[in-house]
Amino acid sequence: MPYSYLYHMQNAATSTVPLSDYQKLESEIQDLKQRIAWFERMMFGRKSERFVPDEEVEGQLRMAFGAEQGQEVEETVKQMIAAHERKVPPKKENAHKGRQPIPAHLPRVEEVIEPEEDVSEMKRVGEDITEVLEYQPGKIWVRHIIRPKYARVEDTMNPGQGQIVQAPAKELPFGRSKAGVSLIVHILSSKYVEHLPLHRLIARFARSGLKVPPATIGNWAKTGAEPLMILYEAYQKMIFESFYLQMDETTLKVLEDGKGKTHLGYLWAVFDPINKLPFFLGAVVICPRA
Repeated sequence: MPYSYLYHMQNAATSTVPLSDYQKLESEIQDLKQRIAWFERMMFGRKSERFVPDEEVEGQLRMAFGAEQGQEVEETVKQMIAAHERKVPPKKENAHKGRQPIPAHLPRVEEVIEPEEDVSEMKRVGEDITEVLEYQPGKIWVRHIIRPKYARVEDTMNPGQGQIVQAPAKELPFGRSKAGVSLIVHILSSKYVEHLPLHRLIARFARSGLKVPPATIGNWAKTGAEPLMILYEAYQKMIFESFYLQMDETTLKVLEDGKGKTHLGYLWAVFDPINKLPFFLGAVVICPRA
């Protein structure tokens, strides 16, 4: 058998081909593999990897496919690349629209604070209104605080004297918070004494006609808990002054804010058996990533 033919395999399913034809097929296969790899880089590679000047792209395509066919393939490739370009979504504008107003259908109990000065000879010219949500068992109501404004009658003997008289604003326990003391006490006692989750409290308020966002009720719970830290620290000091304590440790996963990842947390239950006083300590251990 001449050397120009491949060795005949002892397999009935294999036929012999001339060496020149085999080399031609092998060359075409390698050429097609290079084309496929080039297309994949153009479509799926990083922008820095797939950037090729237009002149170079045009030359490569015409060399691979010919002048006319290369131009058609060039247009097709550009369309495919444009279809797979990553589109950056436009930045959302700040969707926060300010504080939500208290629903008008909730019952109001007016509380008028008059100035200490005699206003019988004055003309009422306006008022400032502050509204605070309050809670009674099974009922939510609004404390409607009104501070009338009065204008003094013009005094020709003392011109320029202060014209507006109004009682000073009442100092509220939680500043500008719309939640009053009774409502915050109800939230804290429901969550920490009755172990009622905040989302169930939200549903309960909604049935009463008051829709409270989860972030708002969370802030109310935090607002009510912060003043209690003084009692917590005093209680902790009293517990750890005991000469005998019992402790137990448990672990739990703590979710990071806005990251969707967790860290290892520890919770220690402390008990003073002499005075029968419990106490709880918590800590989060953040392990450095390798």
